[in-house]
Amino acid sequence: MAQGSRSVTVGPSRVLRGGSWNNNGDNLRCANRNDNTPDNRNHNIGFRLCWGE
Repeated sequence: MAQGSRSVTVGPSRVLRGGSWNNNGDNLRCANRNDNTPDNRNHNIGFRLCWGE
């Protein structure tokens, strides 16, 4: 468990960090936390790649 964590929840949900392409700015921060079950699949969950030169 990370230092400074407030609570431990045991259950089927997993932590999601950040937001999706259709969230408002507050939800896009990597500090934003949400939860979802591992079997949930939709176009809002995944990861983004960026390429810099």
